[in-house]
Amino acid sequence: MCIRDSYCAHEEQFRHCLQLFLSDSAWQREHESIQGRAYGKESSHPPANGVRCILPMSALGSICDFVLSSMLDRALEAHYRVPGSVIFGGRKGTQVADVAWASQLVIEKGCDSRSKSCIGSADIEKFYDSLPMLQIGLYLLRLGFSNALIATCMFFQMFPCVNLSLLGHSVQVLSRSRGGLTGSRVAGCFGKVVGLDLVCSCAEQWAPFSFNLGNRVLSAAIWIDNVFSFAPDPVSAVSILDIAERHLNSRWGLKIKPSSRGLMACKGIDCSDVDPKWNPADFLIVLGHRILNDASIRREWNLVKNKLWAIFWANPGLSKLAGSTWDLKCSLLNRTVLAGVSWLFCRWPFQKGVAAELDYLQSRMLGMLARVPVLPSDDVVSFSKKRQHAGRKTASIVGLWSDCWRQRVLEWDRHVA
Repeated sequence: MCIRDSYCAHEEQFRHCLQLFLSDSAWQREHESIQGRAYGKESSHPPANGVRCILPMSALGSICDFVLSSMLDRALEAHYRVPGSVIFGGRKGTQVADVAWASQLVIEKGCDSRSKSCIGSADIEKFYDSLPMLQIGLYLLRLGFSNALIATCMFFQMFPCVNLSLLGHSVQVLSRSRGGLTGSRVAGCFGKVVGLDLVCSCAEQWAPFSFNLGNRVLSAAIWIDNVFSFAPDPVSAVSILDIAERHLNSRWGLKIKPSSRGLMACKGIDCSDVDPKWNPADFLIVLGHRILNDASIRREWNLVKNKLWAIFWANPGLSKLAGSTWDLKCSLLNRTVLAGVSWLFCRWPFQKGVAAELDYLQSRMLGMLARVPVLPSDDVVSFSKKRQHAGRKTASIVGLWSDCWRQRVLEWDRHVA
């Protein structure tokens, strides 16, 4: 709102300021400096090679980042056509669940086809820190993208002075040619170029190893720096990822993070012929979703149940909230406990047994929140039944969680149709 008002009130000055920011090196040196912050990606005491940095932009930089990324993203969408055998996520109209649902579907289909399916996964190592920005810019120019747009994006990403402070010491990072401004939209667009080039260049090579879905084949899924392969057997799944790794290394100088390699074959498949570096297992974490080799959700539900109780006692069940209103408790229950499992509903196939357990869990929690009075005639069993009955009655009034699950499945079916 403030930015729009500033533009409407001082249009010429606003444009002049943006022009200076994106073209005048002397002005930018004087007024723009990025104060980088170092942090440990996986722990608070990381080794030197485990330190990452974030590069927060100024308010003016954020405006320019939005404008430039919007223009570049439109140009990329107009130029590239993603093959139908690949899921390319991390862009408008996509979500993490697209890849997770496809992974679940492949394993389910494999279980129905004499255990003929397999999923592989790998991450590109230090993706945004290692992006060859100059090389990507020259590549886009060769493809015919606007010289002015690419030059401006490159200036915006590579010219600002970056100051990194760590352990009481500060250093300036100058003359960069690799690594974008982590977290910026323009850096995201440059990373998108790497992904689009990968799928468009390798789709034909992946085709012989792809998983057959009947009316189409599915070979791979890309989500930012995560690469997944779908194949009828472990050797084919590994072959798809090997082709991807060779292309990333030869074209962009990027490599796969060794510890990120993963492989899960459908239950009943022997993985003894696969190199141990791919870490074959009976489950695979796909963008936060736990996919099992038998496509079952029972084991995952058993794990989630314990987490839901932890969420309950840390939120609506907290003793400090005992005197809160009933509406507040119910609202908090849905916003915390239900949210802790509802993100899985689009992928989970609806099962009556698990749905009944989910409703029973909701009833127990609501019964505890209802503060049912204990009568002198109540023993432990009768009081427990009374509280459970009160919780079930309340759940039917506010809405059963299984109904929410059922609705999410129907909505997801419309989404993928």
